Amino acid sequence: MAAISLLKDVQLTHEAKITACAASGAVVALAPEGAGSLISADFHTVKAFTVSGRPKAAALSPAGSELAMVASDGIRFFSLATFEMLHRLNNAFLSCLYGRENLFWTCGRLTPQTVVLKAWEPGSWTQIAQAKVADPYGKSEFSFFPGRDENSVVLWAAAGQDGQCPFWVTLNGGAIKVTRFKALDETCPPSFHPNGEEFLVTSEGALHRYAYPQGPLKGSLTEVGDDEDDPIGYSVSYIDATQAVLTTMEGRLFLVHATRMTVTQEIALPDTGSGNLDVLFPLPENRVALVYTHRRSGVPGNSRLCLLARQEV
Repeated sequence: MAAISLLKDVQLTHEAKITACAASGAVVALAPEGAGSLISADFHTVKAFTVSGRPKAAALSPAGSELAMVASDGIRFFSLATFEMLHRLNNAFLSCLYGRENLFWTCGRLTPQTVVLKAWEPGSWTQIAQAKVADPYGKSEFSFFPGRDENSVVLWAAAGQDGQCPFWVTLNGGAIKVTRFKALDETCPPSFHPNGEEFLVTSEGALHRYAYPQGPLKGSLTEVGDDEDDPIGYSVSYIDATQAVLTTMEGRLFLVHATRMTVTQEIALPDTGSGNLDVLFPLPENRVALVYTHRRSGVPGNSRLCLLARQEV
């Protein structure tokens, strides 16, 4: 029998407004003011640091050796051994992501209706390819998320009540192919099955499983508990080939059998006091991380990171 259990939790001295994780399992958490923490893959070691500039987004290299931080004046690259700045890309960027060690993605605003995606070779910082993408809603925020393989990423456009949707972005030789997922217009960022052939996404209080890239729809889940006032939320993450972790609007967690689209169990959460569940993201080796933040009358507070894993019992 399998169950989700808490392996470790880390109390930070700052708000974890921005998080990034590496393929190695290391995690960086940043506050908007520049205070940061580097958390080891086993969550046993935490190194505090401070970066100049006000971070808006961040990415970690797959090996966890470099931090890319989006600020108002460009993207700054820091060594995580010394926390010294190594390089800078000057431009107005919205987000960035490492696809693999020799592939780095950036997204920047070109016009009010258009953003431009670029693929770079880290080290030489040679531009490999670029593509323009029309903003589906106007004035959207754009973020990158891991794609189905090392040459792909997800570009997620979010415009609040106007809508949210993902784009599939793939580097093929010297060209970038961009395809919008058109089936839904109110979505969370998708989570891909380990084989890349399916993905999970929540939309308007329901969880859906689709075949990549445009369907068909292979299953849906509309209820997870007995509380009708606590519908399915905005975060889902595969934890292995058949199971996924799903949040509700009130911050409850459920383990879902992603093939059958049924609830396996409600996950008992650690005591977080008055903390709000802000972020759920996957880590290697059948693990997920949760970020809770304590806020006092709108004032940013400290965050707590919890490491959960699926284990045989």
